[in-house]
Formats: sequence, C-alpha cells, structure tokens
Amino acid sequence: MDISQLTVPLREKEDFFHQLDDFYSAPFPSCAAQEAELRALTADPALDCFQKRELSYRFLAEKLEIAVFSKCPFALHYNNRLSRADVEMSGISYWYSNSEPAQQVRDEFFRNTADNAANGLAIYYLPVDNGHLTLDYETVLQKGINGILCEAEGFAQNAPPEKHTFYAAAISGLNAYKRLAERFSALAAEKACAAEGEDQVRLLTLSRSIGRVPAQPAQSFTEALTAIVFLYFTVPALDGGNVSVFGHVDRLLSPYLEKDLKAGAITYAQAFDLLWRFLYIPDSRWGKNHMGTNATITLGGCDRNGKAVFNDVTKMILTAYRQLRCIDPKLNIRMTADASPEFLSLSAEAIRDGLNNVCIFNDSVIIPANHKAGKALEDCRLYVGGGCQENVLAACEMNSRATIYMNALPALLCGWKDSSWDSFLNRFCPEKPLFFAPDDDFEQLYRKTLHNLRVHITAQVNMKNHTEAKGLRWCASPAHSALLQNCLEKGADMFAGGSKYASGSVSLTGIGTLIDSLLAIKWVVFEQKLMPLAAFITIVKDNFCGNEALRQQIITHAPKYTCCAAANVFAARLLRDAAAAVKGLKNTRGGSYEASLFSFRSYTYLGTRLGATPDGRLAGEYLSAGMSPTLLAHTQATEILSALKELDLTDYPVVAVLDLKLPSTSQQVMTALILQFLRYGGSVLQINIADQPTLLEAKAHPERHPDLVVRMSGFSARFAALSDTEKDEVIERTVN
Repeated sequence: MDISQLTVPLREKEDFFHQLDDFYSAPFPSCAAQEAELRALTADPALDCFQKRELSYRFLAEKLEIAVFSKCPFALHYNNRLSRADVEMSGISYWYSNSEPAQQVRDEFFRNTADNAANGLAIYYLPVDNGHLTLDYETVLQKGINGILCEAEGFAQNAPPEKHTFYAAAISGLNAYKRLAERFSALAAEKACAAEGEDQVRLLTLSRSIGRVPAQPAQSFTEALTAIVFLYFTVPALDGGNVSVFGHVDRLLSPYLEKDLKAGAITYAQAFDLLWRFLYIPDSRWGKNHMGTNATITLGGCDRNGKAVFNDVTKMILTAYRQLRCIDPKLNIRMTADASPEFLSLSAEAIRDGLNNVCIFNDSVIIPANHKAGKALEDCRLYVGGGCQENVLAACEMNSRATIYMNALPALLCGWKDSSWDSFLNRFCPEKPLFFAPDDDFEQLYRKTLHNLRVHITAQVNMKNHTEAKGLRWCASPAHSALLQNCLEKGADMFAGGSKYASGSVSLTGIGTLIDSLLAIKWVVFEQKLMPLAAFITIVKDNFCGNEALRQQIITHAPKYTCCAAANVFAARLLRDAAAAVKGLKNTRGGSYEASLFSFRSYTYLGTRLGATPDGRLAGEYLSAGMSPTLLAHTQATEILSALKELDLTDYPVVAVLDLKLPSTSQQVMTALILQFLRYGGSVLQINIADQPTLLEAKAHPERHPDLVVRMSGFSARFAALSDTEKDEVIERTVN
C-alpha cells in the first residue's frame, strides 16, 4: 500500500472540526452544583488526602457529564472544566487543587517567589508540576484495567495499615475508569439509534470498543487507539492536571494494526480515517486560534530492545499530519543518523512544508543522557516527549519539569554586588555569592560566577523542595499513580515517590548570553586591555550609555558562542560545569534534579526584566533561548550546528533545545541539516520555516496568513495569536 496516496477528505475534515468546534465554543452548563456537592462529600477534616480522592472517584464516575460526537470515534468529553481551557485550574477536575490546603501551598509558593519574576531571576507556573506526565498505556493495552485492578487488590491485602487509604483510593480510581467507559458505551449506543450512515457506524463502533477497553486488554487497532484517547482525557478528569502525553503511538499501535491487516479486519483507509480524526482532536476541541496545548505524540526511535521503530502507523501519522496542518498535537520525532532514509525524508519534508510544531529528538544523545543519570537502559529507550520539548521515560517516570525557568545571568551579575536577588538567596541558600575583586584574573571571575550559579540553583532547589514536600496537599493522584509503574508495588502516590523514577529539573535560560558575556569580559578586560573590570562593569550597568562605539566593537569583534572554535570550547566547559552544579541535588520524591537547557517563554520575559549584559545586549532585550546562540552572534545554521561537535549534551537528560529559524529551503537541504544535527551530537532540534518578508506581512496583515504556525520555545501557535513582542522575536531570529 502506498500510504502517501491516502488523503484526508476535505469535507469530512471540515465536518469533524465544526462539530467539535461548535460544541466547545458554546457556553457550558455550570458544574458549580456538582463541585459544591463534591466538596461537601469530602469536607470531613478527619479524612486524609486519599480518603478524599476515594470518595471523589466514586462521585465523579457517576456525576461527570459526558458527550459523544457522531464525527469522532473516540470517548473524550467531560463537562469538568472550562471548555477551551487546558491549563487553567477551573471546574470540577480541579476541586482538590483548589481546596484550602492546596491554596495554602500555592499561596506560600508564590509568596516565596514573588520578587523573582520582577527582578529577572526566574519565572514559575506551578508549585508542583502535575501536567507534564505520562502513564503506562502499554500495560493497560496488554492487561486491561481489570488486570491492574487484580494486582492492586493483591498488593492491598498484604500492605501495612498506613498504606490502606492509598490502595483504597487507587482501586476506587481504577473502578472509576471502568464505570466511565461503561457510561460512554451506553451513550454511544443510544446516540447511534438516531444517527444514519457513517455517523451511525462510528457511534456503534465506539460503543463496542469502549465497552471492552480499557477494562479488558485491547484486541484490535481500533480498541487500542480508543483506550489511549480515553485514558488521555479521563486521567485529568479524575485527578486534575493535564496529562500531556499521548505516548509512543507508532510503537504501541503497530502490532495491533499488523494483526488486523493480516486478518482482514481493517483496511489501510479505515486505519487512516481513525488516525487523522485522532490527530485532529486537539485543534477541534481547543480551537484553531489558541496558543497550543501540551498535547504531544512521539514517533520513531526504538523499542526497549533497541530495535528501530518505523512502521505503517508512523507513515500514516506523518501523511495525515501534513494534510491537517494542526497546531496540536506536537510531533516529537525520535531518530538517529542511521535512521531509515524514508523516515528521514518524510520528517524533513514535513518540516520543510512549514510544520513548525515538529521536533527532532536525537536518540544517540537522549538515551545515553538518561542512562548516564542512573536509569535502566531499557527504560531510557522508551522515552517520549513530555509536554513542550522535555522528555520523560514512558510508563515509569514522574518528573517535575515545568516549575522553574531560571535566568543564568544573575550568576554573573551578582558578582558585581547586584543585590536584586539577596532576599531570595538569604532565605533559601546558606552559601553566599562571591563578589569580583579588582585584581581577579579571568579564571577567578569564572570560578566565582560558577560558585554563584551553584548558589542560585541551590536556592531554587531548596525553595522547590519546600513546596514539593507538600505535593500530596497540592494534587494527590492515586488514580493516575495506579497507571504508573511501581506506585502500586510501593503503595505510594507518584507525588510521594511511588514511581520508578522521580526526576526534577532546573531549566536554565540565557546560557548563550552568559557564555558570550563571560567571553566579552575576557576580551575587553584581559585580552584587549581596553579598561579595568570595574570601569567595564560601570559601563554595562549604565546600559552602554555614551559608549555605543565600545558596544559595537564587542558585538563585532569579541568571540561568541557558535562563531569561533575557541568560543565553542569555552561553551563546552561552561555547559559541563553548569550541569554539574545541578547534578546530585535531591528532590523530595526520592529522585534527583537534572539540568535542562530549555526556556519556554522565559527568554523574552526575563530579558525584559534584566539590565544590559557584557556581550552588548541592551537592557530589556531578549536573552538567548534554550542552547541557541544570542541574536548578536549573527551565525549561520551550518556554523551553529558545527558548534555541537564540541559539546557533550549527555549532561542534559531533560532536554537541550536548539532553535533554528530558517527561510524556505529544499528537502535535500533540510535532510542535510537534520543529519548534521544528529551526527554532531545535538539533543533536540526545533526548526521554524518562514522568511522575514512573510512574517513582516503577517504581522501587518494577519488576515492574509491565518494558518501561519510558528514554534516558540516549547509551544506552537498561530503567528497571529502571538504578542507583538513574541512576533518581533520570531522575526528577528529568522535568517534570510
């Protein structure tokens, strides 16, 4: 079968979108009465967090309002929160995170960090990350909820008394999954009676499929995909948060497709129809003009034995995705330099087409990085994209990625006796920053900067641990924990160290700016001897006022990361030392923190809150994003990629994102760029295809470019939906 010839029918695509879009655009009936009833049910102060969850699961299994759609063959809707919200903590799903104990955690967290965003130190989104998570789809498909339930009941029988409430809640959550599936099955059968033609067929198929899964093991491609979609939406409906990961879907689904095709139980066209409707759910549910959700799909890579994954499901998803031109789900494509030429070609063509929400993940770096961090190789091979561009080990890791985005530049600036961050540091780190002295040589300045970086990181970790220790008050999740490896065996919630791996992350922003700033000091003060350090510091603090000639001299002549070999060698040293500053720091869930070169939206925001830096960046200008060079470097794509040869990104198991913004190019050139990235040791590659004239026109006339999608650091958006600041950043970083 030539899968490239399969097409998404335009009329059916439009009908699908409009049916869901119309439904989710309309005002929803309030669930305030249900929420009040639930709060009354769980109000007894003698109840612990798990007893409250046990009661809530029983309640929600019967009271959550559900809906099915004749154009959508999956069970996905609960009237549990605002219709177009995916991260706002609103509606009944968030009753626990909005409870008084959780509010106390949240209020304390933001009191502790209140000044940091304003002072350009860090930005924060969640006290405890309950969104960038996965679950054990594979075990559910193989054993069914009934099999997991049987195991949970066995563990509970032999558990000590202090674990009984956890097991009771987990078992209640597992039964809630079954009951909700039963309700969907009955509703789909009921709606089918009034439907006709293909609409009726879809509803009847849904009724049969969800009537079997996830309670029982999946027996077909349709059932396997139905179970994945159902769990993706049901887990957060029961526990709050936002399970962002659909998982490694081509690896999970391929055995079922192969079996069905061989038996004649499905055709390629029928499987393709299911897949494009599955892919189109996020855009249809959350709206085409949104800023992107966390929905992710991972393709390619390898299985737990290291065997390459590239199959008909991979091809069909890539084929459908190019035709749909979605914002979400984001596609995370795992590969190595020796990947199948067909896989490489299909991926390159998708990116070249302007699908700027497609990322390349390098297995040759990410798998060894996670293994180096102490995780079993067979688990590392099953990593998936965990939300934006962070990775998480499928089925077995509870990570905490999206809580701290820390600016790396204060490590340098506090050496100038900048006291902006003293209050925070004094509360959360016993060590004090070191100040620069007039007689310091560059090596001493570097070592003091590195010490200060450790101080800042330690303060962030201590503050985060103080909050994370109260994670069960924030979002105890026994229903989700029951679908994550080791939690049932341990009798512990994933927020209390139940999962096999319990990693955390310190995401460093502006690392390229820090590299170039240190190199600028070295060049101005120690190599060119243009002035003493104190004089240069004064000029930078004064935003280069009256010293524009010096600033231009620095921009033009000072070494810069990705621009010369010596700068790249220095960058490698700093990246190694920055990762070491994080390594070994423990979290409260029995795991360790890991370094991350990932910025999300922090590189623009924190830049606006920060004064000038020695590299020539003026006050308020953007910082470098991820591990990308600064705007001042003016480097070509090939030079940026060549710099990777000097770096060891296996020190960054979470993610190290390289953003490239390029004009339209040929498939051959795109393929060559991807191969160069993979061979030179890059970790995650994000390419935006657009040219400056198009972007400038789209800013002036958004109505002419309604479908122009760009990828920021971690999220995708239609260009028209961005702020003017974000639009300018995309334009400025785009190479002509």
